[in-house]
This record gives sequence, structure tokens and C-alpha cells, in this order.
Amino acid sequence: MEEVWVSIGGSQGMPVALVLDASMAGPGDAKKARESVLRCALRLLEALPDKALASVWFLGSRTAQAGQGFQAAAGRLMQENEGRARVLGPVFSRLEEEAPGRVLVLAAGPIVDVADWRSSPPWERTSFVRCGTAAVTAGLGTELSADSLDCLRTALDNPLVEVRLGAEGAMPVGWENDGYRYVDFMLRGTNLGDFATRAGFMIPPGVTVQAVERYADGSERTLDLEPCGPAPAATQEPVLCEGDAALVSSCLASQGYECPVCRQRHDASKLSCEKGGSLLPRRVLAILEAAPREGYFLIRMAGGAWRYRYHPRPVLRVGDDVVAVRGPSGMPELHVFDRARRRWQGNGLRLGQFHRLADSGYVVIP
Repeated sequence: MEEVWVSIGGSQGMPVALVLDASMAGPGDAKKARESVLRCALRLLEALPDKALASVWFLGSRTAQAGQGFQAAAGRLMQENEGRARVLGPVFSRLEEEAPGRVLVLAAGPIVDVADWRSSPPWERTSFVRCGTAAVTAGLGTELSADSLDCLRTALDNPLVEVRLGAEGAMPVGWENDGYRYVDFMLRGTNLGDFATRAGFMIPPGVTVQAVERYADGSERTLDLEPCGPAPAATQEPVLCEGDAALVSSCLASQGYECPVCRQRHDASKLSCEKGGSLLPRRVLAILEAAPREGYFLIRMAGGAWRYRYHPRPVLRVGDDVVAVRGPSGMPELHVFDRARRRWQGNGLRLGQFHRLADSGYVVIP
């Protein structure tokens, strides 16, 4: 089975759509109201942490402008769109096709077709800003005042709260960001300061690893992730101390060892001793003394000496279609990929100490 590494950047945020009313029609001072629309839009764009996430639309038009660089062309675009009707239809029909995100409609007067779009997907994530004297939705939508920038910014505030990485039939076997956790064949990061990571997955043919981003308002966005280079492998493999090296050699040669704690013979499957004079069993290998019970030690003979490195994740690839997963019990359980059903499932077996790996190394379980 292929092992593919993918990457996701830091929190990009949910896209924001600003919909402007450039119409000169309507009650009151239309010119003053239109100036209020533009002034409010520019202040909001200036307040956004990333203008690249914003798109600017005009009521009555299906065409979007990039938020980045909008200010330079704002006057000309307002003039070009001043003859359009004050209707949501063209914009909302496009926003139904776009990625989900917050929508803020800045209107100078009543919008004609508000009732027609109350059941559309964009409606639930849309707020309206009254930039003139008249109500713009006839009480059908959430209307905010153009005078309060903080209130408007709050309407657009929708932080990323969770990222899930995975795909049907995929199994994560490595990742860089310690904030992510393995949960039910996927990686999940919740309320992280930085969601960026590289992650490796075992995947069957035809599968693309995806990221599902969940935002504070409950909305989600799914992204296909592009392959990248794997995370840098450990460049240093320390040499086992003399005592550990002798114990490992004995285990591999005779399936047992003389315990350095009680001086009696133990089976190689047991790397702790209850006779050490403490309440908790003592670990008999020095490398295990301070090791967390989460990952695995990988040991191999290189340059005439036993060397080791620590694999800090609860999932370890141990075969072409086989992984070990440390669950709540702490004991690594074997999962095998069922090619017929294209899914992973436990086979009821556990990974044993000194399991032989394909690269002629061995696994030691803390």
C-alpha cells in the first residue's frame, strides 16, 4: 500500500463575501447612502486580517472582485454598477456554488427579492447592513448598523476551531504537529494556535486525503490536500548503552534475558520487573525509563552497534497492509486493511516486543 504525505497550512480562515449596493435609486439621499456603503466596505476590508480571503460583489451582478486591491478600483466599480437593480438573485445564485463563508450585504435601500432567497444556503450565513435610512430586508433578515465597525467585524468573525485529516480507507502513520490526535482512522486538531502540519497516510489506490475545516459557527469546508515531501527523518540514531545492547541481543538470540533488577530470567515479551523495591514495576531498558507510553522505539544494528530512534505517534506501520495502534489500553493492537471492503479493521492480535520490521529493524514498546 502506498504511503503519501500531505500538508496543510496554518489557519487560513473562512472566505468572506462583501455584497455592495451601488444603486442610485431609493428613498432619501441616494448619493450619501452609497458613499456610506463604500466607506463601510473599505473599513471592513482594512480590518480583515487577510484581504485575500475576501471577495467583493455588487447587488444585481454575478461577477466578483478580489478583496485585495479593491480599494484602488472602488470608485470606478461603484460607478459601473450604479444602474443595477437592488436584487440578491444573481449574487446568491453564484454564492450557492462557492465555498461556504460569511456574507455581509451592505445596502442603501430595500432589497427587492429578499423573500425569494430565505431558504437558500447562503441565507443562514448572511447579515445585512443598513447604510441608508430605510430598512433593507423588511424585517426578514438580520440587519446591522453601518455606524458600528466592531459590530460588523463581529459578524464576520468566524475562527477555525477544528481540522480533521483523512479519507475513506486512509490510515495516518505520521505527523509533525503534536496538537493533532489520532481518532478513528483520522487526525483531529481542535482549538490549536497553529493548524499547520505535514502528515503521512497509508492509502489505497484512487484515494485523496482531505482536510475538513470546522468553523466557530458550525460551518465546514472540505479541501483536497496536495502531496508533499515526507517529514524529515531522524538524522541521529543514538547507540544503546552497553546494558541495553546486551539485553536486546539476548532477547533476539534466546527469547529471554537475565533481569538487571532481580537477576532472574524473564521472557523477552516482558520488559519490566515487579521486584525492584518500588510500587510500580521497573523498566529494564534504560531507554524506557522516561519514555511516554504512547509511541515506539525502533532499534536496528548499524555500524556494529545497536542504535535506536523514537517514533512518537500511536500508529506505526509494521507491514504492507498492517499497522499497530496504541489505544486506551496502551497495548498496540494490529489493524489490517481489508482490500475487498477497502477499510481498516482490527484482527484481534497485539504487536509483540521485538517485532521484526521490513528494514531489518525491531520494535520495542514502552
